[in-house]
Amino acid sequence: MIVLVHGWSFTPAVWHGVRACLPDNLPVTAVDLGFYGTPSVLPPIEGIRLAVGHSYGVMWLLHQLPPSVPLLSVNGFARFCSGDGQSGGTPVRMVERMISRFGSDPLGVLDSFRARCGVTTRESGSPDSVALTAGLRALADDDQRSALRARQTVRALACADDEIAPATLSLETFPPEQLTLLPAGGHLLPLSQPDRVAEAIQSMVR
Repeated sequence: MIVLVHGWSFTPAVWHGVRACLPDNLPVTAVDLGFYGTPSVLPPIEGIRLAVGHSYGVMWLLHQLPPSVPLLSVNGFARFCSGDGQSGGTPVRMVERMISRFGSDPLGVLDSFRARCGVTTRESGSPDSVALTAGLRALADDDQRSALRARQTVRALACADDEIAPATLSLETFPPEQLTLLPAGGHLLPLSQPDRVAEAIQSMVR
């Protein structure tokens, strides 16, 4: 089973293009983190051949799965914010401002963040403030770098023009033998280059 996990403020719909590029005989499931409705759960760990995370989804997977499960990071990271020995990443104060503002203007925070990602549309369904705020708190505080170092098989796709997870962060997070840094594609490779993501998935499965 290939497990796909989306990033903060998104839904499993972000993977539609990638799934369309994968062979029909490859079993795939997309986990819903519940930002706009009822969350789903991971399938049994013993049945997962590859975990694929986009952005925040990578950090979430590092927290959930044992080191034996291979991981493909797409625009991902193990720690989002700078500090604690990490020079790349977003300043914590910026995420704290998002958290502070989210209580009074959740749609404004979502629209602003998604615009930085390169999309201007909203997801269907009502935003779940509890789940989204918890995700922001994880972006501010969580650190899965030790879990990433312990993982046995890791590959990463990142983009030089990513404004959310910049190339400096990707280069600091992943060693050269794990990282493919593309010249363009932004923060939403599953949307901008679904064929490239699907190719990386199939390569890891093989």
